[in-house]
Amino acid sequence: MKYFLLTILSLIFIYFVSTVPPFLSINGVIQPDLIIILLIFVCLNFNEIFTYLFSFIIGFFCDAILGTYLGFHSSVFLIISYFTSRFGNFFYKEKFFNRVLLVLISDLFYRIILLVINFQKSKSIVTVFVFIILIPFYTVFLYFLLHSLRNLLKKFYVTR
Repeated sequence: MKYFLLTILSLIFIYFVSTVPPFLSINGVIQPDLIIILLIFVCLNFNEIFTYLFSFIIGFFCDAILGTYLGFHSSVFLIISYFTSRFGNFFYKEKFFNRVLLVLISDLFYRIILLVINFQKSKSIVTVFVFIILIPFYTVFLYFLLHSLRNLLKKFYVTR
């Protein structure tokens, strides 16, 4: 039941990823990667087999919705979930800095792969800088806000 609920919530989350980031964007250029945040959360809180299946399905739906090459997001998300699961075993998962570091590294990897595939579309070094540096740090900042909100809600829920 827990896995089914997570899958349904993830599909709703993918819908929000296609509609909400324009509201969270800075100048219409810098948009956070909410899927990476969700993927890291699933990788650190569920078993590996479910994580791999989840990342493949989420990647497939991202390919279908965003119109990219079929299998692109699936393979990138599988690689990210594999390394996150492996490195998550070495880290203390509950430590906030380790989670932030995993989000940053995963988003940097995702952005570098996107840049390599779309290299001819990037016309200037400013575009590359925004794409590689600013977006992952904005995603980490958003993760920090979501984590703080989660802790605040957890305290509110416990005290009631």
